[in-house]
Amino acid sequence: MKSGVTRQESSSPSRPRRALAGLALIAFAMLVGGCVKGVQPVDDASLENGQAWVPRPVSMRIYPSTQFVAEGELFLLEARIELFDAMGDSVKGAGDVRCELFASSGRGDGALGERLYAWDIPLLSLADQRAYFDPITRGYLFRLKLDNMNPAQQATTLRVAFTPVGGARMSDEVEIVGRGAG
Repeated sequence: MKSGVTRQESSSPSRPRRALAGLALIAFAMLVGGCVKGVQPVDDASLENGQAWVPRPVSMRIYPSTQFVAEGELFLLEARIELFDAMGDSVKGAGDVRCELFASSGRGDGALGERLYAWDIPLLSLADQRAYFDPITRGYLFRLKLDNMNPAQQATTLRVAFTPVGGARMSDEVEIVGRGAG
């Protein structure tokens, strides 16, 4: 019995000649692609001083998909954050992350109530990056442990601060409306 895959005999060039032709085609495409697109200059003060621009975090955001999760007896706040460079592109960063969860003050003026939880997360090593960075969303996922799901029943505010190594602290905060709030 013959298999479903057949080998086609042809009079095409030998395998080394086909490989060489393929490489030539790829090199030509790269050359033409590089000429058409070009290099876009970055308007950055460091370039004026003769220094090269280096991508590093300058701002951040908390993803709207940040949520409370219960996995059996484990209660979590899944916080997702994204760091941006000066061009507005997602970028990784080394530094320290501080997440704080606050109860709503109940005054309706945006003031924070009592601090319910605080977590300090180092992002200094390659192991830290591997543990928290999600290449699909181009952001960090922090699964923050809770004692119970009580915070999920009320309006809370998550504040996240990132302090990069040798850089300025940046922060963002988002209100998380609990299932029992509203």
